[in-house]
Amino acid sequence: IYGPTGSGKELAARAIHAMSERHSRAFVPINCGSIPESLVESVLFGHEKGAFTGAIELHQGFLERANGGTLFLDEVDSLSPAAQTRLLRVIQEGELERVGGKEVIYVDLRIISATNIPLQDKVEEGTFRKDLYYRINVVELKIPALNERPADLPALVQLILKRMGEKHNRCVRSVSREVMQKIRAYPCPGNVRELENILERSLLFTKE
Repeated sequence: IYGPTGSGKELAARAIHAMSERHSRAFVPINCGSIPESLVESVLFGHEKGAFTGAIELHQGFLERANGGTLFLDEVDSLSPAAQTRLLRVIQEGELERVGGKEVIYVDLRIISATNIPLQDKVEEGTFRKDLYYRINVVELKIPALNERPADLPALVQLILKRMGEKHNRCVRSVSREVMQKIRAYPCPGNVRELENILERSLLFTKE
């Protein structure tokens, strides 16, 4: 899934999962860019007790936890070369080994990856494996910035209000026509994420 920051790539991934035959199994999201490079392989693939200093117990990685379901790799372009190599094996063979382990673990999962930069550029730079790129780029979805898809706004506003209402125990189901006009007129540079923040803040100060 390719699109600018905050455009709703994880929302799209969750929708794909929810409408699939895997909907009853786990949806496991992970932001690859937020993991320290030294821990990426342990976080993704897991590690055995004693695999390295501080590994005091067996740890299941995100790939193992997503078995049967969907793994969402946000900012997939941030993966280290070593992690890219190991991820390619998982995709090709459906198997992995924990860091420090010798046991082969078989997994069956859907991998949805996302990025806000063209991966092809990373391939040409030599910082992203070409074979992995072709493996994860079976189906490509491009999500435009929010101001390029105004027709999505009413449904998005309703969905966000419903979720935020449940979160804060408030009952606000919609906005007025005047408010919707203001939302349509606002360029929303932060995309869906900014729209969520605006609506949540407004909901908190709304008198029912």
